[in-house]
Formats: sequence, C-alpha cells, structure tokens
Amino acid sequence: MPVFHPTTVTTIAAGKFTSTHGKVTAKVTVVRNETDGDIHIRLVEGTSFIIGEIIPELPKSKSVVGSSRTVWGIVRYDLVHKWWEIHPVIGWSSKAIAGAIAQIDTITEVSTPETDEADDSE
Repeated sequence: MPVFHPTTVTTIAAGKFTSTHGKVTAKVTVVRNETDGDIHIRLVEGTSFIIGEIIPELPKSKSVVGSSRTVWGIVRYDLVHKWWEIHPVIGWSSKAIAGAIAQIDTITEVSTPETDEADDSE
C-alpha cells in the first residue's frame, strides 16, 4: 500500500523531494484541458509551482482557480516541459490533510513522524 508523504510545492519544485509518492497543499492558479485528455492544474506556493496532472483513467472533478487543494500522487520531473509535477494525481481534497496518507478505497491518515522530520530538514 503506497504512502503519500507530506511535503511542500517549494521542496518538490527545487528537486529536493526524494520520495516518488507525495502530498502537497497549495493554491490552484490555472486549470487547463490538454489535447491528450489530461487536465493540468498549476499548484502554487509563494513563487514556486508544480503541475498536477489529472488523467482520464483517474478522473477527478475540475478544480476552481483560486481554491486550495491537498493533492497526492506520483512525483516526477517532466523533461519536455522542464517542470516538476504530480502525475498522475491519485487523489485530492478541498480540505487540508495533516501527515502522510495511505491510499486504499478512502483516505486514511498515517502517523509517520520520521517522514515529517525528514521533510522539515529540506
């Protein structure tokens, strides 16, 4: 069962997040439909951003620009666009979710103090 570790947009955008499974809470500033059926969500924290990609195989409701979302999924670097992203977005919530989460059929909060401490040092 994958665990999605809490981090920040700034940490991912700087290439300092070392897990493949991440979770961030950020402001949505752009929502764009792509020709391949994906939906790009620009997630912003301060001057840093990453892209959340919703794929047709894992549909989500469209987010509203200006809203805040907690987003979790697979963290990767997009060599074509030269940006960091969560692709695909596995799940999201309009509520802030503290700590790491495990994806089963529903959201389950998981206590992982060692992960939270490691993230604080980045």
